[in-house]
Amino acid sequence: MKGAKTTIALLSILLPCVVYSQTADFNFSSPNGLYCSPQVVVFTQNCSGTPTNFIWRFGNGASGTAATEVITYTLPGTYSVTLTAVYPTGAVSVTKTVDINPTPVISVAADRVYICQPGLINFTATGSAFITSYEWDFGDGSPLLVTGTNTTGHAFGAYGNYTVTVRGITTPGCSAITSIPVQVMQFPIINPVVDPTQGCIPANTTFSASATLPTGDATANFAWDFGDGSPVANTAVNNTTHTYNIVTPITTASVTITTVQGCTNQYTFPVFAFGTPPFNTNAVTQDGRTTYCASETITFIGTAVNANSYVWDFGDGNTQTTSSTSITYQYRTLGPMRVTLTPYFNGCIGATDFIDIIIEGVVADYNFSNQCSAKNSFTYNNLSLGNISSFSWTFSDIPASPDITNYNTTHNFPVVGSFTTELYVFDNITGCSDNLITNQYTATPSFTSSLPAVCKDSVIIYSVLNTYPVGSGHTYEFHVGGTG
Repeated sequence: MKGAKTTIALLSILLPCVVYSQTADFNFSSPNGLYCSPQVVVFTQNCSGTPTNFIWRFGNGASGTAATEVITYTLPGTYSVTLTAVYPTGAVSVTKTVDINPTPVISVAADRVYICQPGLINFTATGSAFITSYEWDFGDGSPLLVTGTNTTGHAFGAYGNYTVTVRGITTPGCSAITSIPVQVMQFPIINPVVDPTQGCIPANTTFSASATLPTGDATANFAWDFGDGSPVANTAVNNTTHTYNIVTPITTASVTITTVQGCTNQYTFPVFAFGTPPFNTNAVTQDGRTTYCASETITFIGTAVNANSYVWDFGDGNTQTTSSTSITYQYRTLGPMRVTLTPYFNGCIGATDFIDIIIEGVVADYNFSNQCSAKNSFTYNNLSLGNISSFSWTFSDIPASPDITNYNTTHNFPVVGSFTTELYVFDNITGCSDNLITNQYTATPSFTSSLPAVCKDSVIIYSVLNTYPVGSGHTYEFHVGGTG
């Protein structure tokens, strides 16, 4: 028995020696070569021999059993990482430390983010106390600037919109980045007004304009060029007055605003002009007649010395403005009409002239409607004016069979299609006639969902497959139901 005990003791001594002949080891690295929180670290075993198992303890509460593990350390600190390699005859462990450095925080501000001409802007970065250097990119193509202090200034040499970026870097190489937009641009001139822009000379006009300026700046001077050869007027306020005595168009009137900081911008007003009253106004009909059928298109001729626009009042409540000396018009009412011509020269009114004419005969007019229960059945209500000696309704689906009997009528079109209806009226006293043609649509609209079937309370989008033209008198009715 004594010999047996000696053998067991010897084996107990020898077995650890077999295990200890193996070595446990591992390597670790990060994808970016840094160790800054939060940081991904890759651990890879580098043990001798062929371990049968691995037991990892990463020091942050995480563990693993693979030959390679990927761990994220969210907080800075020093972590003890232990790898235990298990062999058939025992296990061996190794411990190493991983230092995760804190990542800084950073923000940046500027003494001004908008300047109205190229110049200097000062920047201040605020962040973690352990930042040791600052890398500045001013976004204008200038070289990167690295400083040991958190303040710097940069002179922008051209107008533009720039994004200034600063990176705060610590001794271990951890960094944070932030940016701020800045503008270098001429200030905008807003609300430029000249009033009036037309009328008779002498014309007393008022000019005004304002500017949107950078913080800390203010307007210093307004220089007004009136564009008529008169001297430039300088004011400290944003408005002035001027009297024009010429009739040539004003094309170069402008205002130049200068600020306290020396910024300037100019605005040129749109072209305007003044005039004198036109004279020798003359209005006639082109053919010299004074009586017309309502269905006729009448050409009026108007002239006046110096006039460059004309306003025609046709006596039926309608007016038109034209720069031409001729204009055409068709009446839709009957009776005597006084047609008045008013000439203008750059908005300066002249003497009027008028023509008295008579519009006689007939005016074809009607309205129509249908019902949803019979979309192809239309009812027509004759609203024609004048002495109607005869009339006829012609429907495009039966053009050879006009209705000459019913003053108000109905007609059934085919159930699907586009059709026209013409009403012709005649006055045998004056010999005048007129007609009116309208379109009717009888297609039945159908609807389909652009989405698959949905449950109750869901939103459904519908699209119309067959649509009626705008103004056809049709409406759409939607019924939405659900079964739950």
